[in-house]
Amino acid sequence: MVTKPDVISELEKERVEFHKLLAVNPNYFGNLPESPYKPVKKIIGNTKYEELTCIGFNPILNQLEATVPVKLPIGYIG
Repeated sequence: MVTKPDVISELEKERVEFHKLLAVNPNYFGNLPESPYKPVKKIIGNTKYEELTCIGFNPILNQLEATVPVKLPIGYIG
């Protein structure tokens, strides 16, 4: 995968090193209230990059669909 260094520098450490941070501390973002690990940076409801705006479930098809607007052209090395 080819990445652009200028795009990487614009991203927060938590975006770039997401998997690494969770490997070291599964509760890094504070989403596991029963975890013995202490949260480092609570990020709940951050809609800077994307936001879940609509969700629907079709029980007949057992299908879940959602609308997620992507707000910035960066964030997924895109």
